[in-house]
Amino acid sequence: MLHVSLILESLRAHPRLMFWTAALSQAVLWTLLPTLFYSAPPGELAITLAVGHEFQLGSDGGPPLAFWLAEVAYRFGGMGGVYLLSQLCVVATLMGIFALGRAIVGTAQAVLAVLLMVGVGFLSVPTPEFGPAILAMPIWTMILVHFWRAVGEKRSAYWIALAVDMGLLLLTTSLGWIFFPQHRSLALHFRRASAGGALSLLAGACGRYLETRAGPPAAHRLPCRRI
Repeated sequence: MLHVSLILESLRAHPRLMFWTAALSQAVLWTLLPTLFYSAPPGELAITLAVGHEFQLGSDGGPPLAFWLAEVAYRFGGMGGVYLLSQLCVVATLMGIFALGRAIVGTAQAVLAVLLMVGVGFLSVPTPEFGPAILAMPIWTMILVHFWRAVGEKRSAYWIALAVDMGLLLLTTSLGWIFFPQHRSLALHFRRASAGGALSLLAGACGRYLETRAGPPAAHRLPCRRI
């Protein structure tokens, strides 16, 4: 008599339920665990909050979006709010992986990919340390999803969404410039992507302006406060 694993049967019968169970369970775990047991912000999170407290346009850490969001989350929810923001980024990353996998290989296989990603160390233990790297994860994922929609599925409207994603990436990390010339050349290659190319150029100019508008502050000028 043949027996089917309960996990495999759940993947076949309720793939979306499996996805949300895995994603939300991880988010709840890594929000409550540091909130209850961490006596101090992990890693460089304290520096991220100190830089974000000034709401500066430029710093040694790069573009300002991650620092601003960390400060806003801290003001509304304390350290628990910052940990929750980090886990929302992880859930958004997993949602992007699920959407891309579902478009390419199917729903069940996409859920399996998400379950495998949950086991990756970078998506678990280091995630409470919110910063540009954590915020960039869902943005990179959305770039891949929207690029597939625009190129693989030939849905030209997604070029505009891709340009918006790249603008957010440029406001999050300096590594966003790696994608910028490639997307611009693709946008020039596809005539229907002219609007997306224009938005990408505008987003790149704005990101560069915000990154260089204020010089990076010296380390001794960072504000000190109790967290």
